[in-house]
Amino acid sequence: MSNISPDKILWKKELRALLDANKEKHALKDKTVSTRTKDNRHEVLFQAFTELRNECSPPCKLDNPRNFREKHFKLLLELWISKGLSSSTLQNRTSVVRTFCTWIGRSGMIKPLETYVDDKTLVKRVQVAQEDKSWTGNELSFEDVLKKVDAYDVQAGAQLRIIKAFGLRLKEAVCFQPIRAMKLGEDQNSIYVEKGTKNGLKRHVSIDTEEERQALNYACSLAKTTEAHIGWEDLTLKQSVKRMSNIMQKFKITKKNAGTTLHGLRHEKLHDIHEEVSGHPVPVKGGKVEDMDPDLVLKARYKMTQAAGHARLSITNAYAGSFRKPKKPKKTK
Repeated sequence: MSNISPDKILWKKELRALLDANKEKHALKDKTVSTRTKDNRHEVLFQAFTELRNECSPPCKLDNPRNFREKHFKLLLELWISKGLSSSTLQNRTSVVRTFCTWIGRSGMIKPLETYVDDKTLVKRVQVAQEDKSWTGNELSFEDVLKKVDAYDVQAGAQLRIIKAFGLRLKEAVCFQPIRAMKLGEDQNSIYVEKGTKNGLKRHVSIDTEEERQALNYACSLAKTTEAHIGWEDLTLKQSVKRMSNIMQKFKITKKNAGTTLHGLRHEKLHDIHEEVSGHPVPVKGGKVEDMDPDLVLKARYKMTQAAGHARLSITNAYAGSFRKPKKPKKTK
C-alpha cells in the first residue's frame, strides 16, 4: 500500500488540471504565451503550494488550490522576504500568482506589493543599481571560492571561470560549448554565445585578456569535442541550473551570507569593461560621471550592452548605476 497521502495527491492533481486548462493563456491579451512562461508558471505555482504546506507558519494544507485566498499570499510573501529573495524575483512570483487568481475567479485579489510591507524597498524593482553587487565590491575572493568549487565539482569550476571571464548568465554557462563558441567567433577574436540566451539574443563577446583565454582553455580541456558543453551530461538544463545554484548555496554564495550572488560575477565583468574603456570606475563604484569623457562612456556602455546580451543601452544602469550628471544647484538671489 502506498504511503502517499490522498490529500497530497489531490492538491497536485487539481493544480495540474488548472495549469493544463490555462497555461497557454496570456494574462491580459488574447494570445498564447511562450514555453518559457508556461514552464515558469508551473514551477512557481507548484513551489508556492508546496511552501504553503511545508514552510509557512502556520502551515496551510490547501487540498484544493481553488481555495487560495489573500491570507495565503501574505504568508507566502512573508516567507519569500525572509529568504532574502530579490525584488525582481518577488515581482515575478507575484505576477504568476496574480495570473493564477484570474483562473480561479479572484482577479484583483492581490494588491500592489507595497501595501503588504513597511519597507517598500524590499519589493520595489529599481532599474538603476543602488549598490555594488560585484564580488570585489563585497570583498568576496573569487580565487578562494574557485578553489573550493573546483575540489567539489570540476564542471561547476569551469562554469564559474567562464561566468567571471565573459559575464555569461548561468543558463548560458551551463550550455556553453567552448570549442564551438571559439570556432564561430574566430574571425572576430571572440566567442559566440548562442545557447541559453535571454530572448534568443545570440552574441559575440570579445576575447581581450589572458584571464579569458585561460578560462576558455580550461573549458576546452573538459569539453574535448566541438559539440560538447561544460554542463553535466546526465542532467537536463533545468536540473543543471538547479545544481549550480545548490553548489553556490553550499559554499554560502548568497545575498544573505556573502552580500552578493553568482550573478555578481556578471556585474563584475561589466564593471571591468567600463573601467577598461572609459578609464573610470562605474558610478556604483564611486565613479563620477562629471569627470568622464562622454564619448568614452558611450563607447563603454555599448560594449557592456553587447557583452551582456541586451538590446537596450539603458540596461547598463541596472549594473553600473546612473550615468546622468548631477543637476547643478540653482543660484540663489
